Amino acid sequence: MLVALFTLILLGGGGNDPKVFDKVHRNLIEQVVDDDERSAVVLAEMKAAQKELDQTSKQLQDVVKRWGQLDADKSAGRETLEPLLGEARQIQLDAAQAFVDSVFEMRSQLTEEEWGEVQRELDAARRMEADD
Repeated sequence: MLVALFTLILLGGGGNDPKVFDKVHRNLIEQVVDDDERSAVVLAEMKAAQKELDQTSKQLQDVVKRWGQLDADKSAGRETLEPLLGEARQIQLDAAQAFVDSVFEMRSQLTEEEWGEVQRELDAARRMEADD
């Protein structure tokens, strides 16, 4: 039970590696950004950011696995398991900071008009997904 709850908290219920920067996002940048050099910089940043997110997911899965090993007999105490919570929080904090840094780096490569267009398209896509 604790392992399931821990997994739910850390991984959002799954362990599926979310692809935040998928082909739709890459195509959108290629469509909106006319300057090939700036587009290439943004696409490279997206690729690096996705790699970082994938690594974070693997690190959190490892924490969940170690939690399960430490509490295999369901008798591990707080002093045994609490350090894993701290480790997981730090992984998440580092990932959030890296993600924000990546978004601002991508944004710095786009004009205001391009950034607005990207945001409008992404908002529209999210609304369509929500309607499904």
